[in-house]
Amino acid sequence: MRRFYLFICAFCLILSSCAKANYSALLSKETRKSSVYDVNTLSAKLILGATYLSDEFKEYARNRLYKNDIRVLGPEYLEEGGDGFIVYAYLEKGTPPISDSRFWSITLNKDGTEYLPESIKEIDPTPREEILFPYINRWGRLYWIRFSHPNLNRPFSLEVKSAAASSRLVWR
Repeated sequence: MRRFYLFICAFCLILSSCAKANYSALLSKETRKSSVYDVNTLSAKLILGATYLSDEFKEYARNRLYKNDIRVLGPEYLEEGGDGFIVYAYLEKGTPPISDSRFWSITLNKDGTEYLPESIKEIDPTPREEILFPYINRWGRLYWIRFSHPNLNRPFSLEVKSAAASSRLVWR
């Protein structure tokens, strides 16, 4: 009987590590990162991390990341339709947030066409976001950026531009 319990425990441990590895692989597939530094001072001007909220990613996060007994109403960005990104942005001190359209230009580029965001919403990170997006930290801000482009297939890019810094993240 003891061997049976040990077998069950080992089996559950293996399954839980496989689920984490699968999530890590999917997060890696859907996430791009970029850093822009001042060449004179070597200080960071812009550090970006962006995860494309593909249907596959949203489904995985909804159905597998939250276990039955701890599942609560998921965050809006996992439930909504449309194409979106979770974007972490660290900006040099004194730089306006990327949600300020007077200073920043954010575009989704697909097949030579630029699409403007439908909405940019700042998110207060909770422990859930820290688990879902391990690249975020307390020194930057987290945003949910939505576009109305239907059926977004690779390749596409997300561009964040200003006079201070610019970055282009590409999904192939």
